[in-house]
Amino acid sequence: MLGTLEWLALEAKYIDRSQAFYEAFLDLTVRRENEVEVAFAAGDPDLILRSPGGVPRGGVHTHYALSIPAPEYDQWYDRLDDRFDLVEHTFGDSASLYFYDPDGNCVELGQSSVDGPGIDGIFEVVLEVESLDRAVPFYEAIGFETVDRGEERT
Repeated sequence: MLGTLEWLALEAKYIDRSQAFYEAFLDLTVRRENEVEVAFAAGDPDLILRSPGGVPRGGVHTHYALSIPAPEYDQWYDRLDDRFDLVEHTFGDSASLYFYDPDGNCVELGQSSVDGPGIDGIFEVVLEVESLDRAVPFYEAIGFETVDRGEERT
């Protein structure tokens, strides 16, 4: 199985607008940038925003989860609630906040046992596929593990 992510790259139609969002609302700092991408420190891994290439890729739903220290959850909620239509969900003893970035990516901030302060890792990337029967063997062969098949979604 794969271990932790080194980086997660997302397409951003307008890099400047998306960079401002991640700096202002999530306090992420830039590790490096150039004319086509910006890489933020999200704990050890990088969260990379990249301009789309010349070929249109169609509609893609991306959902990923960033780790926050459990004691900081209420501070994050208070900070983001006035600006975003937050959705909360509880998983056992942990809670998560969900909202969207300027490019329509679903951002999750989830309570984790991380040191912080602030965002201190990427703990989940959700892949939505057309056919589970085809996708599961493919992703397992390259080291992924299925943790949710989406049966509880409507």
